Order: sequence, then structure tokens, then C-alpha cells
Amino acid sequence: MNSKPNVVFRESEVPTEWVHQAADDTLIAYLPGFMNEQLKVQVTTGGNLRITGERPIGVDKISRFFKEFPIPSNCDQSKIGANFSGGMLHVKFPKLIVPADEIHPRRQPETSAEKRAAAAQQAAPPANDTALKRNDTVSQASPRPPTAAVEKRMGDEKNSVAANGSVAGKENLDLKKFESIENYQTRRIRMNMGMNNPRKIMNMILAVLSLVVLLVYLGNVIMWLGTATIN
Repeated sequence: MNSKPNVVFRESEVPTEWVHQAADDTLIAYLPGFMNEQLKVQVTTGGNLRITGERPIGVDKISRFFKEFPIPSNCDQSKIGANFSGGMLHVKFPKLIVPADEIHPRRQPETSAEKRAAAAQQAAPPANDTALKRNDTVSQASPRPPTAAVEKRMGDEKNSVAANGSVAGKENLDLKKFESIENYQTRRIRMNMGMNNPRKIMNMILAVLSLVVLLVYLGNVIMWLGTATIN
């Protein structure tokens, strides 16, 4: 009589992780080596999600696992779905109410460069405002002055013209004086330049020496003639 061999069960560790999104939460279980028909996903009466699986790993050995997870309180249990592909089990828990802050994600804080750009944009006045201010300035121009004020202004301008004429004559005299001083300085510079010429200085020295020699010679001749006359 044949007897069945004793089956040995080996408990397997199943790594899992949660992925939280705005519309749903997803539980991912990594089950390499398992097939779809070897897995079972159930919702218990206690409000937990139960995942179990068994697969043979030898003649008398079976690998199995048992996992339970609490279902999120904001989950619509009637829409829980599971999908197994590529050795990974995805169980989705759709949310009953999606929080508003998850529908509209929070704005990231502005960087320093964005703050400086916004400040510069606020500080710069629009082109239309500038044109409007110019038009307002033109429209607010002062009214035409009275006739007496105009005549007084014309008299002041005549006096100013006369004063400017006298000043102009003084400036002409000063200009002539300046030109004469400039001419004198120019001639002096030219004389100094002539004195600084080495060749001219040498010629002048030779001329002076020649004149001295001539005078000495004439003096000696006069003295000789006087001595001869006395003898």
C-alpha cells in the first residue's frame, strides 16, 4: 500500500511598499516565481486586506506566504482592484474623498532669483502710466502771464543784453592782452632756443676772441710807433 509523502511548507517573506497618490493608494507586493492562479486576494470582515499564495518548490515542498494589511479609512472598498504582472502584485485602494490640497498641489516657495525678478517688475512703472503722467504735466502748464509782467521781463532782457555787451568788450580787451603776452613769450622762447644752439654759441665766442686779439695787436702797434717816435 503506497503512502503519500509528508508535504513540507516553507514560509516565504514578501517585500511590500505603498505608493500614495491624490486619487488612490497602491500596495505593491513583490512575488517572483509565483503565478496568477497561485495567489488569492480577499477583503476580510474585519476591514483588512488579505493576500495569500502557495507554489511548489520541490517534490514534497511548498512555498507559501500570508499577509494582512489594514484598509485605509478613506477607501471605497467596493472599488478595490488587484493586478498581477511581472512578478508584482498591485492592489489599488480608490479614495472616497480627495483632499483639496492634493488636487491642487502646494506652490513651491519662490527662489531668490524669482523674488528679485518680481520686485523689479513691480518697481518698473508701465509705459502707459509714464505717457499719462507726461500728458498731465502738459495739461497743467501755467497760464499766460499778464501784459505788465511780459513788459517787465522784456526790460530785464534788454538790460541783460547791454550788460553782456560790456562784458563782451572786456573779454575782447583781455583777449588782446593775452595775445600780446603770448607773442612776447613766443619770441623769448625763440631767443632761448637760439642761445641753446651749440654752433651759434661757438661762432659768437670765436668772434669775440678775434675781436680781442685784434685789439691787443692794435695796442702793441700803437705802443711801438710811440717808442719809435721818441727815439
